[in-house]
Amino acid sequence: MNLVVAIYMVLLFFALTPGILLSLPSGSSKKVVALTHGVVFTAVWWLTHRFVWKFSLKLEGMTSTPSAAATTAAATTAAATTAAAKKAAATEKFRGGRY
Repeated sequence: MNLVVAIYMVLLFFALTPGILLSLPSGSSKKVVALTHGVVFTAVWWLTHRFVWKFSLKLEGMTSTPSAAATTAAATTAAATTAAAKKAAATEKFRGGRY
């Protein structure tokens, strides 16, 4: 997590604290108000965090995300490593656990 996203999260949490920006539902117990504000915070965070993250990358000068080719290469390498490990385990099992 970068600094911009962390600051955004703190400001959002503060703004959605009961009694600061809104107090829902009015006249309810403290627990119901806290639960409602937790749900509102979660919904607002879920809807906005990707935008804030992309905006923060632009502020830091990082304009691109990992390319599809890099992601595919990483997945291929992981698959090859897994296949090699399975083959080694099968060979070990075939030999009866002896070298």
